[in-house]
Amino acid sequence: MLEKIFPKQFDNQYRGHWVALVLLWIITAFKTLMAYNTAINSRYGAVNADGIPIDSYSPEAGIMVLNIFAKLGNMHFIIVALSLLALIRYRAMVPLIYLILVYEYLTRRLITMVWLDVPYMRIADDTAGLIVQSLFLAMVIGFGLSIWSRGSDAGRVETAEG
Repeated sequence: MLEKIFPKQFDNQYRGHWVALVLLWIITAFKTLMAYNTAINSRYGAVNADGIPIDSYSPEAGIMVLNIFAKLGNMHFIIVALSLLALIRYRAMVPLIYLILVYEYLTRRLITMVWLDVPYMRIADDTAGLIVQSLFLAMVIGFGLSIWSRGSDAGRVETAEG
């Protein structure tokens, strides 16, 4: 399993199940929209997606929150760029990208629990929260499919190069 997550070289040979590639394209599309709404359209992302009452803060505090959101969105664009790089050129990276996505989600939730002193991770009851929960489930399933192989090369996807 470790050799699939950390191969000796990143090439375009992918040995996981093809469904994991489809899921990663979908996840990357959603992450792109989320990064845009966080980095470029910070006010919209903060108020509508996360429910932060920016207008109830002082102008300085509101600007600081939006600044932090923009920086968070920039980080998401980096993850999107790495995901696209894996999907387009270095498909051997796909399991590692899934591991990074799952790690980022879980650590972000853990930080929220610690800072907000929430004893459990509640399931979001709004549309944005359900989308995020669904994306996390897709990440976990995609990771499993990206490292799973039935037989020697079942589900293997190759390009003209490989």
